[in-house]
Amino acid sequence: YHTTLGGEEEMDASYEWITLYGYQGQVAFRLNSLHTFVDAVDRLLCLDNRAGVAYKLLMHDRRKKPSQTSWKAKTISCRGVGNFDADREVLQWVNRELPNYERGKGKSGTNAILFVMGYREPVPSRWEPNLVEDHVLRFKLQWRDVEELGRPDLAYLRVPQNVSTVEYTNQYGPWMANVCRVLAPGRIPGRPGRPAIPDAFICLKNYPSHNKHIGSYGGLAFLPLLWDSIVKSWEKDPLKTVTLQAITTNEGFSDRFFLFLPGDSSGYGYKNFIRHTDASNPEVVESVILELVKHSMSAESYSQLTGVSVTIPGESALAPLDEVQDSFVPAVIFLPVPKEGEDPAKEAAGPIVSRLKFLAAMVNQRKTVSPAKNGLQMYPSFISVRPVFRDYRIRDASDPDSYISQDPASCSLQQFRRHVRDDLGIPLDTAPYIEIRQKPKPADPRLKDRATDKPRFIITPYTTQNEWHLIRNWIVEPDIYVSVKDTSVQPILGTNTEQPFGYFDIYNLPARDLYRHVLEVHYPKKQRYYDYQMDAKNASERLPTREPAGEARKNVRDPLSKKPPTSQPDADTAARPGTVIRASSKKAGYSLDFMHDPAYTDLQKALQMREYSYFHPLDVRMENKIPINAPPLEHIVKKGSSTPKMAVGVLTPSETRTLQRHYYRMRNILLDRVQKCPHARCDYTFAVTQEAELQRHLSDAHATKEKCPFCESLDFPFWSKSQQAVHIKDAHSDLAGVRKPLAKSQRPAMPSPLDGEDNWLYCARCGRHHVILNSDLDRTQHDQICYFGALDEYHEDDPEDDWEVCTECGVHIPVAAGGEHSPHKPGLHPNKQYCYKCGLGLGQFVEDYRNLHVGTCKGYGSGSHRQGDFQFCPWC
Repeated sequence: YHTTLGGEEEMDASYEWITLYGYQGQVAFRLNSLHTFVDAVDRLLCLDNRAGVAYKLLMHDRRKKPSQTSWKAKTISCRGVGNFDADREVLQWVNRELPNYERGKGKSGTNAILFVMGYREPVPSRWEPNLVEDHVLRFKLQWRDVEELGRPDLAYLRVPQNVSTVEYTNQYGPWMANVCRVLAPGRIPGRPGRPAIPDAFICLKNYPSHNKHIGSYGGLAFLPLLWDSIVKSWEKDPLKTVTLQAITTNEGFSDRFFLFLPGDSSGYGYKNFIRHTDASNPEVVESVILELVKHSMSAESYSQLTGVSVTIPGESALAPLDEVQDSFVPAVIFLPVPKEGEDPAKEAAGPIVSRLKFLAAMVNQRKTVSPAKNGLQMYPSFISVRPVFRDYRIRDASDPDSYISQDPASCSLQQFRRHVRDDLGIPLDTAPYIEIRQKPKPADPRLKDRATDKPRFIITPYTTQNEWHLIRNWIVEPDIYVSVKDTSVQPILGTNTEQPFGYFDIYNLPARDLYRHVLEVHYPKKQRYYDYQMDAKNASERLPTREPAGEARKNVRDPLSKKPPTSQPDADTAARPGTVIRASSKKAGYSLDFMHDPAYTDLQKALQMREYSYFHPLDVRMENKIPINAPPLEHIVKKGSSTPKMAVGVLTPSETRTLQRHYYRMRNILLDRVQKCPHARCDYTFAVTQEAELQRHLSDAHATKEKCPFCESLDFPFWSKSQQAVHIKDAHSDLAGVRKPLAKSQRPAMPSPLDGEDNWLYCARCGRHHVILNSDLDRTQHDQICYFGALDEYHEDDPEDDWEVCTECGVHIPVAAGGEHSPHKPGLHPNKQYCYKCGLGLGQFVEDYRNLHVGTCKGYGSGSHRQGDFQFCPWC
């Protein structure tokens, strides 16, 4: 099979491929190619950012029945992004073990079975699923016009036992996305496993339609009509393998920005991508985006379209809400739709073009690996597109004439439930599952369901805020129809959890199992939908990112090949941590710089330190010296690097040899004096002669944990939480400017911030993140309602009562009134949207900031805590 992962050099056809099995499929890799092995692991585990992730590689004889204890196992802890040294070690272990197994007649050419799994996944009792017993459906992938990318790889999908009622995009969507991830081989030189989202348009091959290329970019949002076809294929023949088709550039490398629009059933064509060469033309960019949106919806829906929200890079639109609000802020650009009869404004797409040019310039500065021609081939990116309508209506599916005007993107999950329950009058007590369709379901079941060409969703009691964030971004129609469902819509995946073949999200594991050998302070900040190499950032201090590099494969011996191994070393041998450097070539320039290199693990540092000591033995001139008795210096002669200085004529040759042996033992005793960090659960080790290294480690890893963050008090970690709070309040209240609440007669009309409050990152009363909500108008509104001693506007006599804001007119109303009042106050903004928590007029902000505010606003925290006490730390 063809691969370009190893760089420019074409691989020798005499090297055979071997199959790597996993719970989500099986993928082939080459024994002499580190990058194909890393690629296979990342696909089978569906890894995105692999930094720090722990996984296991198992080996067994195909001719024997496996058991819980019969597998040979290796645990691997991935290092920083782009650093594959740990994977190189386990691949070398595989090459050493394979000669112990006889050659087989199977497609792998060996009787050895290799199985990869997450650290906490159960040990398999078989390496392939029983399709009928495990309810597993197999998939394979074909590449249109790029046949050399075709592989015999397979992906598994665990079909629910109640598959006929599992029909919602947020249920089966992640399953199909993982299927496509397993099947799509990496094709970026020097970057195995990337991109984590396959850079291709993936559809269902031989779909029964006049347009056979209906699909989605990267398999992210398979339409319900495609899922229904897959279910019918399963029901007809459970043993049949379903074939998917991937469409990309004929050269195999990225030469275009794909457009991702959920709910596009118009099929693959020129409107699904913007070529890199056209990205600087605003007219082409605008026409392609608007053409895609226009073909994805009816004329009636398009007439209500006001513009398109464009996210670059598109991965940011998929990221969890808390990561979107983190330091990395994606470029979300609003592209207005020209009115009927008007020509498109040339400057409308200007911000999009500027962002694409910036992206191209940024990645072109990163290191590339031949045969990729430019940075965009190394870092393929796509553009996420979402239509924005003038008005949104949430309709009762049983009574479409009953509706409320509300944009789901501006609602939190709790608000949406409240609208469905209170405003539409749909009871949620007995049936708490809410179905969302973007087209009405026909009353007559014999009629075609037109809702199958748009994503449909189910909201359960277990739906998270991050899942709701994704759902509302995939609403692509101005009208949505809601109804209630019972528990029958929950997927029933069977009881065989000991062999969990099929979908598995490794990032749902507890962090202590996902990052088994990484301290909590060094966990990566982002797990998915972020490219550390593109932005040249480190996942954490202990997981530094490496630039992409080609693979030197000549040092890896393939035991299945008759070709003799070469004696040539790696091109990057000198730079790779853990490499043994012999005196003949490296003695002169050897240094201890590796002791301060975060890319080296403690084990590698110990190995390098021992290698260093071979050519720098201890002698009397060192600080950690061995005393001797000898005549004056003029009678001392040096015998050699491995023998201490001695007096002339004192020892015979035999005595010299005896002393040399004793001295060698003494030197080894000193070398073995490696101390462990005194802190519990810390595995860091250091040489006794490296006192400065110990102090640096204690300062970096433990000092901030073992004392008060604002002073040098070492008793702080031994106090209870209440004692720590009293200490901070008594000793450090001046840092936050804490003071007693003002009386009503003293309170100014516009409350001023406390002393030092301008430096806060968070509000100490409500927990508002001032860095994320950085608008001056937003901050002013917050300061007017949230301050020490603030009293309720309508309930001065009863401070325990609470209030909220009418979202239509901005009037403060008591919660006890049920959120209703009349008449409404005339609105001050065009769309009359107000935050129900704080009363901020949202109409004066762009849509993306409105959504950000609604999701993160904390209201007025002093409403229920009016004594002036801290509820949150202002800095963390």
